Amino acid sequence: MARGVFCHSPASPPGRLSPQLLCSSVQKALFEEEDHVKKLQQKVATLEKRNRQLRDRVKKVKRALRQARKNGRHLELANQKLSEKLVALAGAGPHSNALGQAPAARTYLRG
Repeated sequence: MARGVFCHSPASPPGRLSPQLLCSSVQKALFEEEDHVKKLQQKVATLEKRNRQLRDRVKKVKRALRQARKNGRHLELANQKLSEKLVALAGAGPHSNALGQAPAARTYLRG
């Protein structure tokens, strides 16, 4: 007998289950339950590992999202500054280095 389960009893009277049969069926049920518990523990360990992996992935995605938002704000600010410069240059009139003549009109050929 394993796992500290001992079955010592005299022979059972007729019509009753023998203690050995009862003991072996109890042991079998116990071993089956232990196997079931081991499988569940393995499943829990696997799920915990997967949960950690998913949490790490979520952290990385959140970090990337924060960085993308930060970059977007930076680009928006740079775009706004460039737009302000463009408006200021357009309102200032011709540049001192500009030639005195208007740009030549383009001719488009159909063909």
